[in-house]
Amino acid sequence: MTARDAGDGRLSDQELLANLIVLLVAGFETTTSLLGNGLAILFDHPGTAAALRSGTLPADGFIDEVLRYDAPLQALTRVARAAGLTAGGIPVPPGSRLILLIGAANRDPDRYADPDRFDPARTGSKPLSFGAGPHVCIGNALARLEAGVAFPRLLACFPALAPAPGHQAVRRSRFILRGYESLPVTVARQRDNLTG
Repeated sequence: MTARDAGDGRLSDQELLANLIVLLVAGFETTTSLLGNGLAILFDHPGTAAALRSGTLPADGFIDEVLRYDAPLQALTRVARAAGLTAGGIPVPPGSRLILLIGAANRDPDRYADPDRFDPARTGSKPLSFGAGPHVCIGNALARLEAGVAFPRLLACFPALAPAPGHQAVRRSRFILRGYESLPVTVARQRDNLTG
């Protein structure tokens, strides 16, 4: 708002609105997709759910692997602003528009051994799901914190959490954002675990 209000042309009303929309969508939809994608993975990997529930698997390692294996953000675009850039040995002239495939980079076999296997004990994982360097997502720490609290609490509060029988999970049909439109579940409450 300060940059827009300065009146020096650094940020137009349209650019301000676009940034606010990105903050809303990035702060909500990507985090809910991280939670949904992670929950679906836990259904497919009951041993991982048991280890996360018991505390033998740190939530941070699980979250990193969810972000690598099934990233909520699959692609983003960038515009080359400098001369002399290359991508994979191919020159990228200034002004070129690039589509960066984050989901593919997170499964790069030159970076990750057995990249199509979900392994929450994987070491040295640095998924690009929240970007990196000066382009790291401003909500990175908050999304990780939310997921780090949500997954263990969800598993503790609902030990019988499972996919709903006879109901199919439905993925959203989007290219950039990957998550679920619906992920039907069944729960059984355990009263002692709902406090705190």
